[in-house]
Amino acid sequence: MSLIGRADSVARILDAVLGPTPVTLLTGPAGVGRSAVLAEVARATDAGGLVPVRIRVTRHDRAAPRSVSARLAGAVSRLTPGSRATDLPALLTAQPGLVVLIDDVHLMDDASRTELEDLARTLAPGTVRWVGTARTPVRPVPRLPALLTDRLARIVPLAPLSRAAAEDLVAEVLGARPHALLSARLHRMCRGLPAAIVALLADWRRSGALHVSDGHAYLLAAPVAGTPAERPGRLDEPMWTVAKAAAVLHPAGTRLPELATLTSGLDVAGVRSALGSLVAEGLLVPWTGGWRFAARYWADAFDRSLAPYERGELARILVEAVWEGGVSAPPAHFAEQLMRGGGARQPERAGAELESLGLLAIRRNAVTAIRRLTVVAAAETERPPRYTTMAGAAGASAAFGDYDAALRGTRSLLQRTGSGESDVDVLEASLVHVAALWGNRDDAITDVAEGRREFGRTPGHRLICRALALSCVGRQAEAYRLLDADRAAWQRDEGREHGRVVLAAAGALTGRPAGLRDLVERAGHAEPDRSHPMMIRIAVRTLLLLGDTVAVQRLLRRERLSVEEFPAQDRVLLTWQIGQWNEAMHHVRRAAAGPDADVPHGFMALLLGRGRLTAARQAVADARNEYCPMPHLLDAVDAMIARILGDDDLARRRVREGLAQAAARGTVAGTEELQMLTAQLFGPEQAHAAAEAAERIADLQQTDRSRLLALLTRLSVEPSAATAAEAVTVARRLGQPWMLSVALAAVVETGGDPGLLPEAYGALDGLDALLDRYRLRGLMRRHNVPVPNRAATVSENDRLLATLVADGASNRELATVLMTSARSVEGMLTRLFTRTGYRSRIDLAAAVLTGEFPTT
Repeated sequence: MSLIGRADSVARILDAVLGPTPVTLLTGPAGVGRSAVLAEVARATDAGGLVPVRIRVTRHDRAAPRSVSARLAGAVSRLTPGSRATDLPALLTAQPGLVVLIDDVHLMDDASRTELEDLARTLAPGTVRWVGTARTPVRPVPRLPALLTDRLARIVPLAPLSRAAAEDLVAEVLGARPHALLSARLHRMCRGLPAAIVALLADWRRSGALHVSDGHAYLLAAPVAGTPAERPGRLDEPMWTVAKAAAVLHPAGTRLPELATLTSGLDVAGVRSALGSLVAEGLLVPWTGGWRFAARYWADAFDRSLAPYERGELARILVEAVWEGGVSAPPAHFAEQLMRGGGARQPERAGAELESLGLLAIRRNAVTAIRRLTVVAAAETERPPRYTTMAGAAGASAAFGDYDAALRGTRSLLQRTGSGESDVDVLEASLVHVAALWGNRDDAITDVAEGRREFGRTPGHRLICRALALSCVGRQAEAYRLLDADRAAWQRDEGREHGRVVLAAAGALTGRPAGLRDLVERAGHAEPDRSHPMMIRIAVRTLLLLGDTVAVQRLLRRERLSVEEFPAQDRVLLTWQIGQWNEAMHHVRRAAAGPDADVPHGFMALLLGRGRLTAARQAVADARNEYCPMPHLLDAVDAMIARILGDDDLARRRVREGLAQAAARGTVAGTEELQMLTAQLFGPEQAHAAAEAAERIADLQQTDRSRLLALLTRLSVEPSAATAAEAVTVARRLGQPWMLSVALAAVVETGGDPGLLPEAYGALDGLDALLDRYRLRGLMRRHNVPVPNRAATVSENDRLLATLVADGASNRELATVLMTSARSVEGMLTRLFTRTGYRSRIDLAAAVLTGEFPTT
């Protein structure tokens, strides 16, 4: 096991070994790594000219008097084959520089312990150094307090790993740095115990829950209970059987011993004795009203060691104990036992409770919801599974991005008739089906959008489904007109809230945001109904497309939701806009390994800011398809790439194409960037028209982002102090670091105060926006504004140059991107090769691609 985070403990023990105190005791809980530290002490003492002898004590030694001292005598005698010494004191005295290392002294037999403690007292100082390890809570060791009092012993406690050290251990085991979510889950499960961390990583690897990409490790999903686990510890019976029972029954508190007797074959006294032994082993901890595991990982590992029959029986015992009263279990643990068939004697009650827990989980954890609802739907009962159950499972699958599963589920639902489902049940299944058609890139969604294929029982519901299909394929204006023209047809139906959600989203993207604002404001005050989760998801996605991250964060706080509970596209958009670019890249990598690998335009803009022009252009090309709902956003990114590469003709063509597509679809959201680019790329007449258009869009959208882009567009046409001052105010209020930097730089470039440049530069701290920072440094030099931290500047220039080289840029393209001459580029490359030791562009590019030369 790795010694990450243990250097201080090893140093303390070595200091003690070389000091006047003969006995050093290393203590710590089970799995903390005492044996690994002891092994390192043995290596270090051997390297330092001392003579280490290591003895590993087992629990079997407790019943064998003098077994440890006899083994020690044998080990020391082998060091000096010609010695005539026969008894242990003489053997120890005959070997200078001896260090005796005893692992797990708490398992030592009493006779050996007494003999060795006497030797520690009677042998001449410095004759033998003693180092032992003992698990905490330490088994009572006779005479240890006296040794401490007489200053003959010293205790060195070994604490669990810190969060940072645990991450270093993960990086060593996996060869990749852990993402924050993986790190957080490891901390909750393992509490810094290295043995548990290593074992849990092995479990996750076996279950396929780990994904490694670009030197980062991600947890895609927790391993499903029941997958094989390493057998934890070296437990004998009956501790092994009782530990497995406790993994399921631990919520039962004081009733755990009684309930465990039903499967263990032990009486209550026997179970209690085994529980006491598990506490002594450091795996269980006495808790108010019962016992708990010292680390959640031990509970999960024992649980996954259960045979199918054991698992089912223990689940039944706990579920029935909860139903009888007097025992409570956390909802997640109780749901797991229901999924294992714990309620088989009352299937209707079990199905209803698991369905309720599954529907509740949809909002928080789609994977958990899918598991629970799928179990209910597949249960063999006298009646078919309830419509709401199957619809919930399909909806959770769609939310997770598993559109294949969502389509399978909704097809089955929509083929059923006369099973007691209501009209609104059918509407909800139909809406999920339409969303899954779009997510699965199924051509059938075009038929729905055109009205050639209909879903829903009532005319109003059919309108709502068609409007959603139109929105999915980017025809938001048609969706809005369809619902707005015939409000009476759907507002009198029970599913009218679904219609309001679709109408509000389509309206917000076509310059009519009032409906969305109303929905968002009502979200925190009205009682949530069945459409509430869908409304929140659609509202969040729409607000992100509008660039209103303040409203998104306010909504998430109000709903007590985390961004992690939303699809990857939303996570990327939010983290990109609020300046968490590394986190946005993490979400992109995780999405690439999930069922829905699509990523939004924010990812391409992020790549662009980091100088990865080829990767950004390829991402744009990959995203272009007939199912892209807002292709003009891709045109804006493409135009920015073309401008950076000096191809203004291509940039103008992309801007024209983007505006034409947006106009044809009636889309307003996201056209502000295209108008700003128009003002920068075209002649005065078109520039003035673009400024007026941007102001009209801002008046319609009523967001800070639209207002800021309108101000910047106007500044590029008609610079004025008043416009510049308002732009600075709005940019600071927006709360988006990259946009703040862009705005402040634009203000300076149009005649504003150069004193704003340090703020613009600082706004990009931590984003690794290499290209943006490089260009901003050029602007600062032109205005005689000092650039801070020369060492960081050199490093960033090197990383940017290496990134562009790895992207395949020629010297001419490098000169264009870096706004310098080809001769200057040659000098920059020469200096980079000298500093890094690489001899050619090919070597440098290979180093970047393999991670040998990190660019982020």
